[in-house]
Amino acid sequence: MKGLLIFDHLNDVLFTKCNKKFTNHMESLAKLQGLISEEDENSIQLSGNILMQLFSPIVTSQQIKIKQAQSSAGLFPSGRLERAPRRRAKSFNRIS
Repeated sequence: MKGLLIFDHLNDVLFTKCNKKFTNHMESLAKLQGLISEEDENSIQLSGNILMQLFSPIVTSQQIKIKQAQSSAGLFPSGRLERAPRRRAKSFNRIS
C-alpha cells in the first residue's frame, strides 16, 4: 500500500499519487466514517475533500508541532534561525 499526498498550509490536497491498494483502503475508511455511501461503487477516484477529512487530524497536528518547534528554537517563519544580538564585551579596569 503506497500513497503520496501533498497538502498545503490550509489542509487542502494539492497532489495525490497512490496505488490501488491504498485507494481501496481509503475508500473503506471513508465508507466506515460515512463520508461516502455504501452503495457507491464508482468512488475509486477519491476526492480531495474526502482525503482532507481523513488526514486532517494528522496534518493539523504536524503543523502545530512545526510551529511549536519554530517558536521554541527561535526560528523565523521561513525556517531560518534568528541571529542573537551581539553584546559588547565589558571592559574592566585592572586594579594594581
